[in-house]
Formats: sequence, structure tokens, C-alpha cells
Amino acid sequence: MLINVYVEYNRLRNTFTYSCEQDVEVGCRVRVEFNNRTLVGFVEEIEVESDFKNIKPVIEVIDEKPLLNNELKLLANYMADFYASSKVTCYKTMLPPALRPSSKHSKIIYEDYAVLKESNETLTSRQKEVLEMFNYPCKMSELRKVSPSITKVLLEKGYIGIEKRIKDSNTHVTSISDVQHELTIEQKDAISKITSTEKMVSLLHGVTGSGKTEVFLRLAENVLSCGKQVLFLVPEIGLTPMMIQRVQARFKQKIAIYHSGLNAQEKLEQYNLVKDHKVDIVVGTRSACFMPFSSLGLILMDEEHDSSYKQDNTPRYHTR
Repeated sequence: MLINVYVEYNRLRNTFTYSCEQDVEVGCRVRVEFNNRTLVGFVEEIEVESDFKNIKPVIEVIDEKPLLNNELKLLANYMADFYASSKVTCYKTMLPPALRPSSKHSKIIYEDYAVLKESNETLTSRQKEVLEMFNYPCKMSELRKVSPSITKVLLEKGYIGIEKRIKDSNTHVTSISDVQHELTIEQKDAISKITSTEKMVSLLHGVTGSGKTEVFLRLAENVLSCGKQVLFLVPEIGLTPMMIQRVQARFKQKIAIYHSGLNAQEKLEQYNLVKDHKVDIVVGTRSACFMPFSSLGLILMDEEHDSSYKQDNTPRYHTR
């Protein structure tokens, strides 16, 4: 099978054809030889035809499933055209550092987890006690703290197996209690107009302290109750913890956080929370608009006039 690939050079806007013996889908990363170097590329088309001879083979298919959903692929097409940028540059902007089509991305740290398995091997009373001490899956390091020797026996006798998982990072913020005020006439009017309009975009104008965030939270409540996802965008990293506190206090559920202050490990973890449908709410700065949502129902853009929503380097997109 012949495939067309965008290689990781930012300035190249055309694809290159390679042969691939493995199953691969559009949107997956592959490792290829290009200009006597091993580079990473994005599959753009599969089962193509070519008159060229001596077509180089793909070295490795990196992903089993596409990294970008159809909506993000269409958005990349739009950005490449509108902002006069290469497609690969748009992919690099959209994806967390660890998943970018690049041969030089940040290394991801994994942890060993113990998963429960079935076995008929005999155990001593102490070995059974250690086995039953934990809720599985659990960290192997926790098991080994209790008894390294018994942990080894449980592995050898097939009662537990090892599964590698991305290491959990600490992106938590201090919790606060929720304060739900009685809505003013202006707030009720704003919510009514926004929920009843057929327009895709509504502008909520009000001075600081006028209660715009409460309107945001009530609108989010309506959307979440319908099983949809909500994206809260803030212009600055410094404003993110405050918004997270308000949202967590109101909805009492896990929230994905995404901004430039996170390291590669933390970004991948938050990205996967959305990709794996483990969260319905995302709070973040401009790059959070590229999270892989499956059923996004509402985007709330705080301080939409702020210049921080404009990216300074290519592609120079505006979040709004």
C-alpha cells in the first residue's frame, strides 16, 4: 500500500509518498527516511497511486489509532489555508508536545501498575493477606513497600500482572466552597437570551464584579445536564486556578486543565482525560481549544477581548 505523508519540517507544504506494509489510518504518525534522516510524519492519505519508482518504505507505524478526530483535521485544513501555514505546523500546535509529529519530543514517564489476574497456585496466609490489602489496579511501588518478596511471588504465581501507565502528575488546585447567589434581573435576562437565541455566538458585557462568571456557570450547568462537554477559556495562566476553583466548587467533578505552564507529562495526561471521555469540563488558555472533544456543547471565553488569545508565532491564530 502507498501512503502520502507530511514530514515534520515546518516549511514543507506538500506530502511525500511511501510504501507501507502495515495497517495504518489517516492521522497516524509514522517514522520515515527523509533526506538521509529518520523523521516523523503524519499520514495524510492512504491507498494512493504513484508513477514513481524506488519508493521508500515506512520504517515504523507509531500509532494504532489516529491522534486527531475529523473535526480537528478540518480545523487544521482551515488554519493552514487561512493563516498561510503548513499542515504539520498546525498539527504541532494542536497536539501536546509528547504526541507532536516530531523526532525530538519530550520523553513520557510511565509507572508500573499491578493488575489482578486469576490463578490456582497455592498461597500462604500472609501472601493472601498482602494480595487482598489493595484495590486493583494499584501502583507496584505500593505493593513492594509492603513486601518485595511477596510481590515477586504473586507475580511468579500469576495472581498479578504488570501494566505500564502514564505517571500521574500533580495539577490540583486548592478547593473552595461554592457560593450560589440569587440571580439578578440582568443575569436572568442574559441567560434567557443566550439560551433562546439561534445565533452561535453571544457577547456578555459587564464590568468586573457584575456577575458574569455566575452566568457562565449556570449556562454550563444546563449544557452538562444534557450530557455535553464544556470548555472554559481564560486569557492568562494566572486566571486559570481561580476559574478552576469556581468550576470545581460548583460541579464537584474532575476537570481537565490545559495551559502553557504545564510540562509535557502533565499536558499529555490532561489531553488523554478528554480523549478517553473521563472529563466533561476543560479549563485552559488558548491552546485548550484544540482538545479532542467528542461532544462539545458550550465554549465560554472569559475576557474575549484580551490580546493573549492571539498566538504570536506561526500559525498566528486567534482563538476567538
